[in-house]
This record gives sequence, C-alpha cells and structure tokens, in this order.
Amino acid sequence: MGRIRSTPIDLLPNLQQDINIQYQFDNTYTDIWEYKDAFSSINFKKKIGKKCIICGKEDCYTQIEEYYRYAIDLFPFKKERVPVARFLCRKTGATFSLLPNQLIPYCQYTVDSMVGTLLKVYKFQQTGQAGYHGAGLELDADCLVTPYLIQTWAALLLHGFLRGHHVLHTKFPFSVSQKLDPRKAVQTIYIYLQSISCVDSPNRRSVIPAIRYHFHQTKKCLFGKTSCERNRSP
Repeated sequence: MGRIRSTPIDLLPNLQQDINIQYQFDNTYTDIWEYKDAFSSINFKKKIGKKCIICGKEDCYTQIEEYYRYAIDLFPFKKERVPVARFLCRKTGATFSLLPNQLIPYCQYTVDSMVGTLLKVYKFQQTGQAGYHGAGLELDADCLVTPYLIQTWAALLLHGFLRGHHVLHTKFPFSVSQKLDPRKAVQTIYIYLQSISCVDSPNRRSVIPAIRYHFHQTKKCLFGKTSCERNRSP
C-alpha cells in the first residue's frame, strides 16, 4: 500500500470511490477550488431531481456524509482534498456519488492540468521538439509529473475525443482544412480544442463546453468512465 501512495501515476483507482456508484456532476464553476468553496451551499437534490438515480423511485434517496479525495492543479500547482457529494438509495441500500466535471474518474490531476500541459507539449512540438520532456520541465518540481504520465494524459484525452466524436461534431464541426490523425495524439487534441473554442490558439479551459455538451447529450463523461459506466453489462 505504501508503494501505491508514492507512485506518481495518475490512473490508479481511489479505493474510497470504488464503494460508490459514481456519476458525473455537471456544473459551471470556474475550477475545482471554486467548487470546493461552494460545496456546502450546492443544492445537489435540485440537480438530481426527485427520482433516485439508483432505483428510479421518487423521494427515495437521501444525502449522506461526503467523502474526500485529492485533486491536483498545475496552473498554479496546488494539491488539496476536495469533497464529493454522496447519497443513499433507501430502497436498495446502495450509495452513489457525484464527481465534479473538473475531474476525470480515477484521476487526481484536474482536466485543466492535463489540457494545459498538453498545450505546452504542442508548443514544443511546433519548434521541432519530440516527446513530452520539455513540457514537464516547465511544471512545478513538486507536482511529480513525468513524461510518461503526460503521455497517458494524451492517450486518455484522445480516446475521449475520438469516442465522443459522433456527438461533438454536430456542435463543434471542423473546418475543411483540419485533418485528424490519431497517430499524432497531441496535434489531434489541439485540433479538437480549436474546433470547440473557435479560435486558432485555444487555452486550457477551451475543453469545458465539450465536456458539458457531451454530458447533456449522453449523461456520460467525455474523458474516462465513471464506475456506473464501468460496471454496466454489455
């Protein structure tokens, strides 16, 4: 267990999360820290509605004590525990939680951190530098981000964009001059961000409209899968 805590890999499961059925919490907060500050005043029941997510029965679920998990931001570097709302289905006894959309399931680093870092990678690639090392050197030394970890982020975001393309392209169409090449992960991610933001130079928050639009259309995360999606039978 000690080795797991010291390993700087971001795709390890959070053991506390695994005892809940996890869903995405769609929100408009600027970042994870604004969400954290507002947590005690959020009306989660209004967001969920009267029907229980687990059993579908009205007035069945109740909010119970939240759990806490670490979130890591890189711009600037900040690591703190954030609360995650949790609820009990009275009929089944099962619990479910709402993960804010600033986070990707089973990842500690925020979406903002991943996108921001990959934009740095893209900048270096435009100067002819290959790999992810240059972008990593520009990050805070205490963040424990390695080139391999950045590569896993690129794969995670690329997979999400390609999986959600049939939904996203109706809202964020590409120009005829843009060509996707899944073999060039960072370049393809950049093209998606350009399409979403409608600007030539997207920023790390350009991805937010796509995350929210995809969720509204599918009720699923754009990047990664919550436990409710992982446990669903084929």
